[in-house]
Amino acid sequence: MQIRSIVLYSRRGDIRKLDFHVGGLSIVTGASKTGKSALIEIVDYCLGRASCNVPVGAIRDSVSWFGLLLQIGPIQCYVARRSPDVGEQSHSEIHFQSGAAVEIPTFEQLKPNSNIDALESQLTSLLGISPNLNVSATEAAGASTFRINVRHCTFLTFQQQDEIASKKLLFHRQGEEFIPQAIRQTLPYFIGAISEDRLVKLNELERLKKEAEDLDRRLQEYERSVGSIDRAIDLVREAQRVGLIEVSAMPADRGNVDNLLLRTVAQPLEQVPTIIDDQRDELQRERLQLMREYRDLRERIKAAEGFEREQLGFRQESDIQASRLRSINLFSPKNDTEDVCPVCLSKPSSPTPSYKEIADSLRSLETRLTPLNRQVTNVRDHIKVLYDQLGELRKLIERNWSALSATIAASKATAAQENSYRQRSYVNGRISLYLQSRQELFGDEPLEEKIVVARARIGQLTDELASAEIEDKQTSILNTIGVNMSTWGKELNLEFSHSPLRIDIRKLNVVADTPHGPIPLDKMGGGENWVGYHLVALAALHAHLVSEKRPVPRFLMLDQPSQVYFPQDRPMHAKTEELDEDEIAVTRMFRFLSEVARTLDQKLQIIVMDHADLHDAFFQDAVVQRWRKGEALIPHHWISSKS
Repeated sequence: MQIRSIVLYSRRGDIRKLDFHVGGLSIVTGASKTGKSALIEIVDYCLGRASCNVPVGAIRDSVSWFGLLLQIGPIQCYVARRSPDVGEQSHSEIHFQSGAAVEIPTFEQLKPNSNIDALESQLTSLLGISPNLNVSATEAAGASTFRINVRHCTFLTFQQQDEIASKKLLFHRQGEEFIPQAIRQTLPYFIGAISEDRLVKLNELERLKKEAEDLDRRLQEYERSVGSIDRAIDLVREAQRVGLIEVSAMPADRGNVDNLLLRTVAQPLEQVPTIIDDQRDELQRERLQLMREYRDLRERIKAAEGFEREQLGFRQESDIQASRLRSINLFSPKNDTEDVCPVCLSKPSSPTPSYKEIADSLRSLETRLTPLNRQVTNVRDHIKVLYDQLGELRKLIERNWSALSATIAASKATAAQENSYRQRSYVNGRISLYLQSRQELFGDEPLEEKIVVARARIGQLTDELASAEIEDKQTSILNTIGVNMSTWGKELNLEFSHSPLRIDIRKLNVVADTPHGPIPLDKMGGGENWVGYHLVALAALHAHLVSEKRPVPRFLMLDQPSQVYFPQDRPMHAKTEELDEDEIAVTRMFRFLSEVARTLDQKLQIIVMDHADLHDAFFQDAVVQRWRKGEALIPHHWISSKS
């Protein structure tokens, strides 16, 4: 980025255009109070500064728009910003256009089409600063968070009159609150001590840490509302107990536990058939009936068997009697009339029954026993029939019992299944309530999974970034810049230039490393040293930025570097007159600036606003504006005709 032109629009629409050399040295020389110092403020305002620091008076009263034509690589950009209204410090209306070649628009063509934020974003992108680079990612101690943009480059590109001769301040706006910290945080990135790849990773690490903190906070809120992970684990164990979950190992983190519960409730519960008691009741009624029949049959058999026993007892006694009577058949009937003992043939004192009587008794007894035998046989046949019926009845009872047992077992199994279903439904309901509370808090957001992923990436980034030696690289770059500072310090005859010089990023000043210790700029005497070291430090810094193609504008605007030699306007000696010591020093200083721009092959634009007007050819070739004898930034007719 270099400046082609600064453009002013009067209140009536007149245009004042100041052109500059692209690359090399451009000098605006003139008397005091001609508006030279306002050029830095105009450029700064057009680059998106929040407030307009252009001096109040003739310039602010006469100018309606401030314009800036920029060359950024092959692209030209034109930025015009409306001058603040009376009593205001800024104006947000901005006209922006870009292209391969941009024509300066007329006053009528100026149309607000952008604002400060958009302008800042566009210029930041055109410079090549990666978007979303948090400056706090430079790892500076106590770094606050803001994004690197074109505005941070301005600390390195401007030197106002009170800054270039300061012994305590090296960079633009360094004396303002918060600015030194911003310079310390952005300078390592601008000089390349922190690569964009590393800076992107640092920003990602910072973002992930904040995200992890936010997720942890939300998880704590979740646990306060829903319960800790122990509650979730208890639910998993309950689900295991009732058979909803089969897991070999309990998950260790909240995310996997909740996911397991989500999968559990997503599975439909197995439906349980309804227990039907009609068949069991019928079988039980049938069993009662069979048992009654069985008992009745047993009673009948018992009675029949009792009757049989009685009949058999009588028959047994009758048989005994008959067997006794049958012994009569051993004797002949001829002895029937003799009253003698058939054994001893003696005549008993009491006469015995005759053979005929005994035979008659036997026949009578046998006659009575014949139907009895038939009756006993019939009873036995009846009992056998009853036992056959009892056997059939027992088979029916056994079949009934088998059927009833099966029905009872099925009912018990169904009841157990139904009980298990109720238990599962209860546990499933508890899990659903738990997950519903989670849903109400976070929806379907995988909170725990995000934490796991974020922490894993944080660990990975931390490992990757731990190996980088940023401090060593930064020191090495600053030492390299210091080599040019020492070389150029000798050319300007600066005090301590024979000692190694460096920019102290902590103190934001120039330091000379002498055998007696470091000497900061504020300990070096004389305004010539203060201005000289500002020039060599900024020149060396920009030489490094150019050579390393860092995303910083390729211009350096210096206001009144000769002030320590020419405190007030004074005429320069004629060409034929011998130069005094101060003029020699001023000539050496401008020649140095011209030589720096030349050696950088037109890749650095140095714009100087100064009282000095040297006769040397290199100086005269560099002059782009000479404001003397009534000439100034604001033409007289603008002031006299302002509305």
